[in-house]
Amino acid sequence: MKTLKVDENASSLMSDYEMSVREIYRQINAEENLRFDSDGKVEPGLDYGNTLFVIEEFVGKILSSNSPAFVEGEEKFTKKRVMVPTKLGKKYLDSFHAMVACYGEQYEYSEHVKVFFDTCKSMSPECKEFDAAIAFRNKSLGPYYFNKMFEDIRRNCNTKKFKRKIAIRKSNFIRNFASVKKYIDALFNRYSRLLVLRVDLSYKKSYAGKVDEKIAHSHREQFLNNMRSNSLFDNLVGYVWKLEYGRDKGHHFHFAFFFDGAKVRKDEFIALKIGNYWVNKITDGNGSHHNCNMNKAAYEDLGIGMISHDEHEKRKSLMRTLSYLTKKDQYLRKRALGRCRIFGKGVAPAAKVSGLGRPRRSAE
Repeated sequence: MKTLKVDENASSLMSDYEMSVREIYRQINAEENLRFDSDGKVEPGLDYGNTLFVIEEFVGKILSSNSPAFVEGEEKFTKKRVMVPTKLGKKYLDSFHAMVACYGEQYEYSEHVKVFFDTCKSMSPECKEFDAAIAFRNKSLGPYYFNKMFEDIRRNCNTKKFKRKIAIRKSNFIRNFASVKKYIDALFNRYSRLLVLRVDLSYKKSYAGKVDEKIAHSHREQFLNNMRSNSLFDNLVGYVWKLEYGRDKGHHFHFAFFFDGAKVRKDEFIALKIGNYWVNKITDGNGSHHNCNMNKAAYEDLGIGMISHDEHEKRKSLMRTLSYLTKKDQYLRKRALGRCRIFGKGVAPAAKVSGLGRPRRSAE
């Protein structure tokens, strides 16, 4: 078996932009809670990302200890010998059914979440459907099931195959992120400041179920092709897009648009026009959009709006946002999206000829 090679230079640049597993799932949860009704208005969604994080944390705790889920003990009053949960088992017993219930056949999960679901399935072979909760609820056999699940998770996570899958996903993420960073750096090298817009382009709830990957990509291609003849994009100098799938939102695109900041202002207004263009011209009224620039205060890392080439903290925030888009697939994605293109960006601009033009001024 060949050793997996990871570009050390690409890997080292991630130190400033790395997001914790908790942050990734917090972002996933925020997205899953952002869905659109039949009129295109935002309504509350599911608490999905938080539950997936509990599973991730649960498996991590199992791997970092030798504790079983149950040990033999005695009842307080009868002194009868019974199986009682350990501290680790007790912490997650109440959450177990919610963890099992959040499984979706249409998704690919992180290796740790997947090993949890696969192990639960193997523990209840008598069930025709995935209903491990029934098997684990049995009072006499439940402790046995839980202890065996702990053992199986530890064994399966210690295989070379499991560890290699994690390494491959990490390598793919680092490679994709390095490519995006190189592209964004090229834009800032060419333009003294960029007006950065983030717009989510999706579909109304009543129509989302009719949209598969092929339809979504046809809309994206039409949208990008039409930019050439639309004055709204006259000063657009770059873009990054990502196709995703949500339980409630269906297929949708995350877009980051980069305009020449020396020529345009009013990011909220431009983002709104872009969203309306998607809804009215591209999807014939069946689309929805979310204008991130309209509510900058909601974002801890403000990587949108006007950013000058020397505003390093804002640029770092922008790259953290884009790192999430490239890394999210390690933790959650629709199975079918593994067979189609899900990420793209514009063409990098030619380097600015040294010595020409006025010298750049630092941001005030």
